[in-house]
Formats: sequence, C-alpha cells, structure tokens
Amino acid sequence: MPNLRLLLPLLLLALVPAAHAQPHLTRQQERNMTAFARLFGYVRYFHPSDEAQRISWPMLATKGSREMLAVPSDAELIRTLNDLFQPLGPTIRVFPTSQPVAFDPAALRPPAAAQASRVVSWQHQGIYTGQGKAYRGVRLGRPAPLSDNFPVITSLDVSRFAGLPYEVDLSWRRSKHSPQAHFDIALRQTLGGVENRRAAQRYSGQVLAAAGNHYLFKGKIDSAARRLNMALSLPPGFDDSLTVVASVVVQGKKVLLSTTPGEAGEPAETQAVELAFSSPDLLAQPLFKEQSQLGDYVSRELVPGISCLVPLALAADAAHTYPVGDSLRLDQLHVRPADRVKYPAEWLRYRGERTLGLPEVRLANVVESWNALRHGYAYWGSASVGPDSLLAQTLRRAYVESTTVGFTRAMRLMLAALNDGHAWVTTTFEEPRNYGVPLRFGRAAGQVVVAHVPFPKETPQVRRGDVVETIDGVPVEQVLAERARFVSGSPQAKEQQAFWSLASSPNDLPATLRLRRGDSLRTVTLQRAKNVGMWLPPPPANGWLAPGVYYYNLAKLQGKLSPAEYQTLRQAKAVVFDIRNYPADGDLFSLVPLLLTKPADLTFIYELHMLRPDQEGLRLGPDVGHYAPGPQHLPGRMYFLTDAVTQSYPETFLAMVRGLHLGTLVGRPTSGANGGRSQLALQGGLSIGYSGERVLNPDGSRHHAIGFVPDVLVTPTVEDVREGRDSTLDAALKLAQRGK
Repeated sequence: MPNLRLLLPLLLLALVPAAHAQPHLTRQQERNMTAFARLFGYVRYFHPSDEAQRISWPMLATKGSREMLAVPSDAELIRTLNDLFQPLGPTIRVFPTSQPVAFDPAALRPPAAAQASRVVSWQHQGIYTGQGKAYRGVRLGRPAPLSDNFPVITSLDVSRFAGLPYEVDLSWRRSKHSPQAHFDIALRQTLGGVENRRAAQRYSGQVLAAAGNHYLFKGKIDSAARRLNMALSLPPGFDDSLTVVASVVVQGKKVLLSTTPGEAGEPAETQAVELAFSSPDLLAQPLFKEQSQLGDYVSRELVPGISCLVPLALAADAAHTYPVGDSLRLDQLHVRPADRVKYPAEWLRYRGERTLGLPEVRLANVVESWNALRHGYAYWGSASVGPDSLLAQTLRRAYVESTTVGFTRAMRLMLAALNDGHAWVTTTFEEPRNYGVPLRFGRAAGQVVVAHVPFPKETPQVRRGDVVETIDGVPVEQVLAERARFVSGSPQAKEQQAFWSLASSPNDLPATLRLRRGDSLRTVTLQRAKNVGMWLPPPPANGWLAPGVYYYNLAKLQGKLSPAEYQTLRQAKAVVFDIRNYPADGDLFSLVPLLLTKPADLTFIYELHMLRPDQEGLRLGPDVGHYAPGPQHLPGRMYFLTDAVTQSYPETFLAMVRGLHLGTLVGRPTSGANGGRSQLALQGGLSIGYSGERVLNPDGSRHHAIGFVPDVLVTPTVEDVREGRDSTLDAALKLAQRGK
C-alpha cells in the first residue's frame, strides 16, 4: 500500500496545466513505435540468447525509440527492426505479413564441432523487473541467476592506509533451510575505473558447508585508493547469517575499519571487493513443470502488415547459445561516442529529470513500462482499456508532454487505466507543492460532505456534516471525478484517495466552497496552506465498549499481542478489531492461530507462470497456505471493521478471516488490491509499480478492484457525520451485543 501522505501531491498533477503542445506523433511514427515496443518485449523477456543478456535494455529502448522517430516508411521500418534485434538473435525475423517467413528449425542447429547438449529457454514466475522477491525469470540451461547485489559494508575509508595489506573475514552460518551452493569470489582493484586484473584474487567452486565457516580474503590497498567498497550477491533461496569484518594490517597488527558513507564526487579509483555466488555447474532449476522445447517460437503481427518471428528455445553448450550473434553488430547497438553528451541516458541510467526533455527517453520509458505491464500485470481483464489501446494512448501523450510534470501525468493516466490499487508512479524529483484546506471530506448517503473539521476554531464557518456542492465554482462531483481520473484502483479506492486532495491546488489561492446545511446554502472562503495533511480523525482508544465487548484498533498493534493484551482479549465475549487504518507495525498473521480451532488449508494467491509472450498459455501456480491453531486461543466472537483504506496486507489477513470463518466483516468494501507488487525503475527519476500476482477471494470469486464486501454493509448518513457517530463501530457493537 502506498504512503497515503504521498498521494496528495500526486493527485495535484491533475490540476497542473499541460505544457504547450508539441507536434504530435505522425501516423508512421506511431506505427513505428508500436512495432518496436511489441518486438522489444518479445525479445527481452522471451528470446533466450546469450547476446540478449549482454545489452542494456534501457539503452536499447532509447536508441530504438530515437530511430523509430526518423523511419519514413514500412520498408525502412522492417530493415531497422531487423538491424536492431538480429544482433541479439540471428534467427529473429521481421517481414511483411504478405510475404510470410516460415520458421526454419535447421537455422537453430549449432556447428558440427559444438557439443550443444543443452536447451536454453525462459520460464517466468511473473515478470522480474529488478525489484520484488515474488517474481523470477530463469533461463533454463544456464547458471542459476543471482539475487540483487546489496552492500555488506557500503564504504570504508582507507585513505590513511595506502599500500598496506588488508584482510576481509567472511563468516557464514548456514541455516537448516538453505541449500548448499557453489560460489565464486573475486577481489578486484579498479584504477581509474579500469579493473587491474593482475591484482584480482579469485576463489572459485568452494562450497558453503557446516556452520561456522570462515573465509579470509587478503589484498593490498592501492596507493590511489581512498575507499574499500564491498558488495555481496546471494543466490536465491538462502536464509543465512553472515558476518563480515574488514581490517587493515598496520605494523603487523590488525586495525578494524569502520563503515562510513561515501562522499559525493569521490574519484573512481577504489579498491572493490565483490563476493559473487555462482557456478557453471549449478544450472537454473525449473520454476514449474512446463518448458519450451527446441523448435518453439512465437509469430505475431506487430502492426497491420508487418510480422515477426522469435524463437523461444535455443541449443547451447557451456559457452554459447546457437547460432552465435555478430559481436561487431552487437557492439554497434550501443551509442556512438559522439552521442555521449547528447544522449547521456544511454550511457548511464541517468536519474536527473532533465533527460525527460528528450522525446526518445520518454518514449523509451513507455516501451519499458508497457512491456512489463503487458506480460506481467495480473489483471488485464479488469482494466478500462486493452493493452494495445493503452500503448497507443500513452505513446501519444508521452511524445507531446515534454515537461517532467506532463510526462508524470501521462504515466499516471497509463496506470490509472489498469484499475489497480497497487499501481502508482513515484518520482525522485520534487513535484508541485500541495496547498489545501484543513478539512477532511467523505461521502454520506450519496453526498459529498465535510467528514472532519480538525481545527474548528480556525474554520468556525464549516461544520462536520456540511454537504459540499461546489469547489471554486465547479460542481463537487466533477472535481472528484477529475481527481480520481489520475488514481488507479477500485471505484471506492479511487474515490477515497481523491477525497484527500479534493480542495487542494498547486497554488495558495483561497478555496471557495459552497456548502449546504439543512435547507440553507452558504459560500465560505478558506485560505489554502502548503503541506496540508489528510486530517484523519483520531481513532478511539482501545478499551471496553460495553460489558463483554472489547475494541482493539489493529493500527496500534506492535508486532504480536503482548501477554497483557492477550489476557484482556481472552476475557471478552466479543472483540471488535478495527482494520480501517494500515497496521504498519503489527503482525496480523500472528492473530490467526489465536482464532483457529482446527487445522485448515487455504489458497487465494496465485503466481503467474509463463513461457510465451502476451500471457498466452498463462497458468496460475497456487500458493497454498497451511494454518493450525496455536496453544493459546481467543474464545469470543470476532468482528472486523473495514473500509476502502483497507488494502493489500490487511486484505491478505481478511482473506484468512473470511476463508477460515474466523469472524464477521462490518463496514464498507475494502480496496481490492492484494498480492505481490512489482516495481520498475525508469529513466529520468521515475518508477512504476503494479500487481504482479493474481489474488482471488477464498471461494474463488474475483477480489481485484472489488475488495471484500462486508457481511454487514454500513452506509453512514449525513446525520451520523454531523453528530460525530462512527456508524460502522455502532453497527458492530449492536451485533456483538445481540450475539450475531
């Protein structure tokens, strides 16, 4: 679930005027970009050649987008696409649909002298885009992939120890759950950014064995080095204890090195220690049973009149996949040195926002984002538009929107069309300021009302329960719809988030609200201020609502229930758990054994298993949960208060509650966004996220963009809001007292 405070400035982008329109994509340019985008995803995620693993895909997306803007005809488009992608796979073909090219299995045969006994192909469990442990892509027939690098010790100051020996002591304690793994370790010096191979020390093929092993690595700190940098790559599936101690030997004595942050602009001359776990003999293990076979391929029409053919499996030996690509042409895919200044994003995944001024960078971001979504988004059936229409819409917007604000708005509209509460855009650059009024809005009896007045002395002209008719002269429902247009999620989640910025603006001009109280209308003017919060009303304190009925706000849960809390809840005949705020610090799952009376299995989360693009032949891999009662038990009846803020982690908990029949849900529908979230970093300081796992209700019905509909649905009235009554809590209390 996103940080809700971040959503206010995000929604304000809807209010920022669009930049002066640039020339639109021509029909040919849009056709070129569409063909390129589709082929890009087929090759990136499904063509298993070794060559396709050697390039920077963001660089290719940018270079290809730039070339697509200049291609004048279909004939040139076909030639350019072949030039771009055949270096990654000599058997990739782009051709006129009217002149079909038949797949030739003989073209995949390795040379007679090659001992090509392997078949290399992709398996995808979701689409792995660099973040998200739930998603994996493996190339069968190749060494097992490493997990992401992370620093064991980020940076050690060694400027005082130039020329002296150093030692790195790695202590590894294997847990019982971690398998053995071969690993290679390289200690590399970099001088002026170039590896000094003569100084490299390599330790290959060792096995992590019994607990308490120590590995000692020695080297000499180069005279030009200022820092000792260390990074570790762990193989998937490891859950171990690791300790690293770095020291320098001064006059025969070890001096421990302390960790310090790196300095901005520090020179490239550093001593680097890299611990990388891999082995040519440790091949990737299948993620699931189905595999592509030699001779499998995909044939697609990229745009009307132009088609492609992409093999899905290749023959290989330990050294190459076959046929071997043209290395010279592969090198030419990278930007020429003369282009380095003009196109810095192709040399480095540049995080500065000014790269978004380049149309090819914006279009490259669309190409990367759309392909991650096309092949990895779990709920295309719930989207407002299909993937092809979404690509066309976003390419057009991205080309026109030449500012960071405009392009960010285009990306938010792209994700909003998914109707996915896990889909949002984050930025590393500063977005427009948020100026708002100190009020919280909501809906009661179908009307937009003032739900909370946090500072009544400062806003005496506004009262809780006032019905809002217009904001700055615009009908409130129209304002609400415009805010919701940039939010992804279910209808209730879109509206909930839109309420948080309903009267907000990117400037500090006063807000004019037309309010109705009973039969009287009044117009009030409130000064907008920056950094206005969501103004959530304070929740009730934990305690007894009535004899035998206890209220517990799960947002206040710290880890597991304390012994004192457990003893209190055990005395209750009924417990009302409030889950209408995100329980960031609470272990909700630890409550399940306290509520269960017998063991049970439950399945509601499913992984996406894919061999082919466009989710063709998609299979769902069930994640079966096994649940058992604990030694302690809460005997009372359980009630759970819900609304549209309840999303993701709390919805997983509620799936257990409903599927295992642990209690009664009371209130309003939850958000309907659950399961693992995938993330993709983009050029220019943006990143996107989206749902990459399929989640159903425990009974197999749809959950996404619907949520859990409570067993007892509660709709507050205007009078409830005016009087400050929590109608959902009142309803749960009545049920508890009646024993229902």
